[in-house]
Amino acid sequence: MDIDNDRSRQTALRPNISGRLAAMRRWIMSEALESRGGKPVTVDLYALGVDPVTTHLRTRTYSLEMGWNIGETFSDPYGTPDPMQRPGWSRLCERLAGGYAQGVVVVGQCDVTTSVDEYESTLQWMQSHCVFVDFVLPHLPVASCA
Repeated sequence: MDIDNDRSRQTALRPNISGRLAAMRRWIMSEALESRGGKPVTVDLYALGVDPVTTHLRTRTYSLEMGWNIGETFSDPYGTPDPMQRPGWSRLCERLAGGYAQGVVVVGQCDVTTSVDEYESTLQWMQSHCVFVDFVLPHLPVASCA
């Protein structure tokens, strides 16, 4: 009985956590863009999966529609929940930390991670480096990534 109550509580809290993280992502992006003071914004593109060409095309189209310059493209064919364990994502973060790009565009959150804790850590890292992540499909449920 207690196990069922714990599961119900976790299920009920998930939308609140997802909403909080979505708001956090939007706020970080707003702050990073505002800090540019009207200067051009360069974004890198990232794809997780075996077909990065299609994903990069979608993220490139979206980025250009947003008026951003395209930096480099990165991909990993598969990934652990911790994105920093992926070679492509790690190289991307080195560029972001070095100031070569101000953000990264992915199709959806599952390109970053399906782990709520890792996603929050990633957002905190981005905030501390004044960079952002944007999604082509901001409302893509993480469950559809599995």
